[in-house]
Amino acid sequence: MFVANIQTSQAQFFKKLKQKLSKKEKKEKLYVSDSAQVFQNWEQGSSDIIAFVLTEFDASKRTHIVGSIHESGSFIYKLPDSIGTSVPVSAFAEKCTNAQNATIKNPEVKMALVKLFVGRNKSFVGSLDAVNPVEAVYNLGQNKENNGEKGDTYLLVYADGEASIQIKCNKKFTMRNAKGQAYKDMLDAESAIDIQLKQGWNLLRTEVTESIPVGEGLHFTKNEITIVDALPEDIKWVYQTNTNQN
Repeated sequence: MFVANIQTSQAQFFKKLKQKLSKKEKKEKLYVSDSAQVFQNWEQGSSDIIAFVLTEFDASKRTHIVGSIHESGSFIYKLPDSIGTSVPVSAFAEKCTNAQNATIKNPEVKMALVKLFVGRNKSFVGSLDAVNPVEAVYNLGQNKENNGEKGDTYLLVYADGEASIQIKCNKKFTMRNAKGQAYKDMLDAESAIDIQLKQGWNLLRTEVTESIPVGEGLHFTKNEITIVDALPEDIKWVYQTNTNQN
């Protein structure tokens, strides 16, 4: 029944979604910059840019101040030469129901997954994300990793050696709407993972290619996860207020 209703309600759903995203941008105070790295109409004052290691459990090793946002809205950052690594490359396949099918080169290599945040007065006040288009920013953040806004999101990976992992990863999720409410239905999804890590810093791109509506949100059904050499010229930098601080 759920699948049968998708096509008939598609136009109405996307009209509501567009309105919802507009409300989100107003509520969460999104600031957007192109590759010039200057936020227009910036009202947040000077702030630190913090590299947060998502895969690190030792709180003393999770955060690194790597740059700043000037009160004018311009920002710059520089990653450290190295950071600690703690998880194996196989972690990219840990949520796959067919993880045993992964092809891994140099499985002993450890890596760290890093996301940029913004801090002020020793508190996190928002996130700094590279995405395209802007709406893809709603695929990043706590409990948002299964969201299905089509487009690209980028995270940083530091590896202590060369390694690779390839798998057509099958996943199964409990379907949830934008408010986190669970449905009885289970959703099958597929991630095409082809990651080639070099020693040092790497740029991880996740591209959502297919998604379906779930309640008032979108849930991905297919995405591709790869390493790219650089951000594209049409990249959008998005500052999103941490609403949990309010």
